[in-house]
Amino acid sequence: MSGQNDEEFERQLQKHCPEVRRLASYALLGAYDFLHIFEAPDAKVATKVAVLANSFGVAMTQTLTAIPFSEFKEILEEI
Repeated sequence: MSGQNDEEFERQLQKHCPEVRRLASYALLGAYDFLHIFEAPDAKVATKVAVLANSFGVAMTQTLTAIPFSEFKEILEEI
């Protein structure tokens, strides 16, 4: 995103998803140009962030759900 697009994205993000926090942003070398890491309370809100980013026409998004490894181990123990 250009500087202006990034500022507008932040405004729209605060308007539509005030509960979301941007944790980090990185410029990448490789298949993707940028990595923006957001924290959202659930998958529905994460989807809103992805749709909002795509609405600017300059982003290709991939949403990944992450859980702490300790919780993952608990799930494994249950099965």
